[in-house]
Amino acid sequence: MAPSDTTESEAERTLEVSRLLSAPRALVWRVLTDRRHVSFFWGPDGFSTTTTEMDVRPGGDWRFTMHGPDGTDYINHVRYETVQEPAFLAWDHYGADPDVLHHQGRIELTEEAPDKTRVILRIICESKARLEEVKKFGAEAGGHQTLARLDQRISDAATDMGLSRIVKAPRALVWRAWTDPALLRQWWCPRPWMVADCRLDPQAGGELYTLMRGPAGEEAAVHGCFLEVCPQEKLVWTDLMTAGFRPVPTPPFGFVAVVTLEDWGSRTRYSVRAMHTSPQSRQQHAEMGFYDGWATVLEQLADLVETGQDG
Repeated sequence: MAPSDTTESEAERTLEVSRLLSAPRALVWRVLTDRRHVSFFWGPDGFSTTTTEMDVRPGGDWRFTMHGPDGTDYINHVRYETVQEPAFLAWDHYGADPDVLHHQGRIELTEEAPDKTRVILRIICESKARLEEVKKFGAEAGGHQTLARLDQRISDAATDMGLSRIVKAPRALVWRAWTDPALLRQWWCPRPWMVADCRLDPQAGGELYTLMRGPAGEEAAVHGCFLEVCPQEKLVWTDLMTAGFRPVPTPPFGFVAVVTLEDWGSRTRYSVRAMHTSPQSRQQHAEMGFYDGWATVLEQLADLVETGQDG
């Protein structure tokens, strides 16, 4: 980005969108600056985001790839300039070339009530002409869509946790790795743990059972029930029930997991969301290592299907 035209004010070169969220400012800040959340809402509708680095501090980097609905990847690199928790973020925004500055970004959070936060997103371009080009590519609509998705993510944050990534394999292979017991055994639990026993009946009311065994002989079991099965598209299961929709009196965590698979060119967008019965249940699951554990097995699943080890 070239130096701005000094005859044009910053306001003339700025795209601004805002939204009032029904959430305290501290929670909005947490969701905005946590890589485990940001990939679920950043970008316009139809896009997916994969974050490889997010260091929210002055001079820190946020590196991410936006995956377009046509399968095109857009490499992005943000370098934070100002970080004032929980009120203000400022950054320089680059693409694949670290020497070419696309624009500058700002996010301002203001409290309008104890549980109301105004989010203002600004994109500052080098000139009015460049701003008009950005608008032609849908930046204004994309900004509004990003804030709407942020709003939804915050409303889910109290009880939900999730992960998403692009897997370099077709949907059919990813589906098979989830529904074939012999394959599920290979990725279901973080190594050096292994799956000692597995029973899968991928239909509504069908059983999902795995017995995991650690290197010292310790054991942990998952007793679940499939609620919905849409071949090669979606699996919904829960630990609140066992086979035949039989309720579990005291489930370990109390959640419903939704796994979705979407075509992303020749690849697959894999998303999983665990929806808990209460914030306390979610917190317990998080403290037990949800993100580390589920991210590890997602990596193992990707390795399995991407290297062709699925057979």
